[in-house]
Amino acid sequence: MAMKRFRSRARNRVAVLTMILGTALSWSSVGAQVITEITPVAVAEAIKEGTAAKNIRFYPARGGAFDIGANISVAYSTPYIRVAFAANEAKRRYKPFTAADVTDEMKASELRVYAPAWAGSDKRTIVSPEAIVVLQGGENGSVVQPTSTQEMTEEFQNLFGAKADGHSMVAAFPLSALKDGNVIRVVWNIGKEMSHKINTKNIR
Repeated sequence: MAMKRFRSRARNRVAVLTMILGTALSWSSVGAQVITEITPVAVAEAIKEGTAAKNIRFYPARGGAFDIGANISVAYSTPYIRVAFAANEAKRRYKPFTAADVTDEMKASELRVYAPAWAGSDKRTIVSPEAIVVLQGGENGSVVQPTSTQEMTEEFQNLFGAKADGHSMVAAFPLSALKDGNVIRVVWNIGKEMSHKINTKNIR
């Protein structure tokens, strides 16, 4: 029987799963550059983009499919898109959002990678991330370890009421790790790995 995500026992999730699992994606125009310093001008631009867009989600990190199946919805964020996302969430809730609402956590000069737990298509396996790293220059490059990680417990439940736990993970890296050719690598608890080669063409 298929498992569904039931609830999370983690605090301060800040809509992490909404960021990761949203299917409607909207981000900056082609030719954008990564904004490494969130100045007041950049904050104002991000808020404007967030309030104008129908839906803002974080950047998807797509990797190869696993033989166990299921959708793997890893995503990553920059300071700019975190501010735009927060403004967009406020808009969807008919709440105001100004520069005064932008937190240091949103503006932190970090690349953040979000890897959710998910239920495999075999209806029994709960897949959770064990590690997230960045490989400099490609698959065989040197390893950049995260400066911090946070695990969030996820509880899954099937239609018969049986429950199983997994955990999602957020890993933070220096924003300098967001470079063309670098690879985001996620290690899962089923002995599988996912790789995403970074292309900053449309990243802000």
